[in-house]
Amino acid sequence: MNNNDISYLMNMLNNMDKEQLNNGLNKINQILSPEEKQKIIQALNYRKK
Repeated sequence: MNNNDISYLMNMLNNMDKEQLNNGLNKINQILSPEEKQKIIQALNYRKK
């Protein structure tokens, strides 16, 4: 997963309503490796600053 993938994912997540987000996160959780999850968490935390 590269920065473009993370940017695309972030944009997609920002445009979802709460139910879509919950469903998507459940699916993502099943698919992603722990390393990929960590990259996404870091990207989310970085954007909050």
